[in-house]
Amino acid sequence: MNGPPHAGRGGHPTAWAAAGFALLVAFLAWPLVLRPGSALVDPLRIGGPEAVWARSDLDLLVWIVAWTAHALVTQPWSIFQGNIFHPAPDALASSEHLLGLLPISGPVFWASGNAVLTYNLTVLAVVWLGAFTTYLLVRAWSGRASAGFLAGALFALGGEIPLSFLRLHSTSLHLYPLVLLLAWRVAEAPRPRNVIGLALATALQVLAGVYVAFGLAALLAAATPSLIAHARRHRRSGLAPLATLAVGALPLGLVAGPYLRVQAAGLLLGPAESLAAVTRASDPAATLAMRLLDELTLPGLGLAALGLALARPAIGVRTCLLSIGALGFVLALGTHGTLPGTDGPSAYEILMQIVPGFAGMRAPGRFLYLTQLALAALAGLGAAALVDLAARRRGPPAPRVVTLAVLAFAVASVPLRVRHWPLPLLTDPLGGVYVGSHRWLAGHAEPGPVLDLPASTSTVDGRGIISTGRAMRGSTLHWFPMLNGYSGYPPPLHRLTMTLAQRLPDPRALRDLCRLTGLRWIIVHHGLMPGREAEWEHAESVLPIRRADARGRDVTYEVRCPESPRIEGWEDAAPLAPSARRARMRLDLPPLREHRLTRIWIELTNLGDQTWLGLRPRGRRTILLRPRWLDAASGAPVSEDAPALLGYDVAPGERVRVQLEELSPRAGEYVLEVEVHQEGGPAFEVVGASRRRVRVEPGPAAPAAHAVRAP
Repeated sequence: MNGPPHAGRGGHPTAWAAAGFALLVAFLAWPLVLRPGSALVDPLRIGGPEAVWARSDLDLLVWIVAWTAHALVTQPWSIFQGNIFHPAPDALASSEHLLGLLPISGPVFWASGNAVLTYNLTVLAVVWLGAFTTYLLVRAWSGRASAGFLAGALFALGGEIPLSFLRLHSTSLHLYPLVLLLAWRVAEAPRPRNVIGLALATALQVLAGVYVAFGLAALLAAATPSLIAHARRHRRSGLAPLATLAVGALPLGLVAGPYLRVQAAGLLLGPAESLAAVTRASDPAATLAMRLLDELTLPGLGLAALGLALARPAIGVRTCLLSIGALGFVLALGTHGTLPGTDGPSAYEILMQIVPGFAGMRAPGRFLYLTQLALAALAGLGAAALVDLAARRRGPPAPRVVTLAVLAFAVASVPLRVRHWPLPLLTDPLGGVYVGSHRWLAGHAEPGPVLDLPASTSTVDGRGIISTGRAMRGSTLHWFPMLNGYSGYPPPLHRLTMTLAQRLPDPRALRDLCRLTGLRWIIVHHGLMPGREAEWEHAESVLPIRRADARGRDVTYEVRCPESPRIEGWEDAAPLAPSARRARMRLDLPPLREHRLTRIWIELTNLGDQTWLGLRPRGRRTILLRPRWLDAASGAPVSEDAPALLGYDVAPGERVRVQLEELSPRAGEYVLEVEVHQEGGPAFEVVGASRRRVRVEPGPAAPAAHAVRAP
């Protein structure tokens, strides 16, 4: 759409806008911009109830942008076979793939080999592009560079989107405005340059992440009626932009296979669990409205209202933005988005039922970014309307004064809304003693699977998942296969390998790990495993390992796995007969503190007449230990933690020790009950102490994984 006749056509306003956004992004990223290759933003120092998981997500994202760049030039046809979660397949598909960011991340990693630098420069570029493409959209629609600058600042340089420093997977929205602008131009006149640009921008955006791909689909669904109407005003059918968008979405077919395999493996939540997760994450309208007020400020919302009422562009532009904003808000409501006076399903719930993959979108609040984009664009249009009004009523000096006021508000809005400044940094994330063992592997070791201890099997083990994140960062130095890994949907085999890893230096556990993984290297961080150092003191005399490197309290062992058949897969175990479902149990309980992760050892003896096939991942009729907390007075269930794998094949009469990781409830009297059963079968008959009356002592109010700090 052509701007008004007074719109500047030179390149200088755009160049100044680009430079201005660069300065504002540098301000938001201070002091990270001074150390992009040797520091990361530290979520633990920012704090909050999910700081530990934010730190782990950040480590995962650092690994993703580095892995995809590395794999593109070394194994492009196996890019989803990431080096974590070895030997499970499709490791990259257990989370976001971020392939659409490769035009940014790839050259940085190929030139530097530095995963931290790659992540930080990718984030800075994404935030800048979000602001700049919004500028291009609003300048094209309003004819005012100042209006575009304000819209870019309000959308991309507010409080939440700059947190891409922590959440690149959910805030890579940088091409939304460009896709909308190019679709509008193709609807008006499908010139080759715009058609090619639209297809390319769409492809890169849909490949930037699953959440942002669904967000783009929602944006385009809301904009389609306006696009068709705009095309028809120019005597065209409207098929050109829709066909071009469809072509741009075709690359999704190239990445669908691994995700379909992950879904078929049962890693994603079922319908009931997905709905429960969405319900927990859904916010009411009042909460979302306050988020928009925080993001756009009261003057920004006032300008958006002015833009909706008075903006010069054709009514189709305002209708388009209003539709995008409304749909984004409805989806952001999640399960709260039902029609007033009805008790039917919300729009979000309906989409979960009919749109493949949408049930995995557990955070409906992310769709509020669509509303934020629409309101920011309307605010830019409102600012342009003020400049035009001043030009018509006050004469030549007035529009310049209003323009300067708009620019001043755009710049001032950034520090006014910033949430964390200066950014707290985690320094030397690819250095230090901890990562030094991985650096030694990179320079001195033959390739082979690596296990980094301590191992974690619990999602509430804060120290464990932070340790796992550091190991993933370290693996970017050598790219050896890693048994460790962290993601939202870890493969079933991972829980089994980590269960065995926690039992080391037990010879049987090492033997099974060798058979499962072909393990070659073990890194033991004794400083993170208090009380376990003595167990490893004589490990070399009883295990097929040798000490290859030591630095501080970190020791790297080379494993000489015996030549034995590798386990490649499992058939389902046969259902156990009643005579086989008999066990003796002894609980070894340490002192219990409320909201603390406690490791409980269980001694279990097979009193049945068949071997228990427990050396299996979930889903293969393996043997599970399911703990639950009961109220001591009433016997009512209080909480139930995730079941633990037996992790052993146990012959009749054989005795094994199994570790449970339990998050204690609040202080009080309880009965801790541990049930043994085969998946899909009834509970075993257990003699001995399968139920123990316990007292949980008072402790810190926050759960351990929330309150943990990096050692």
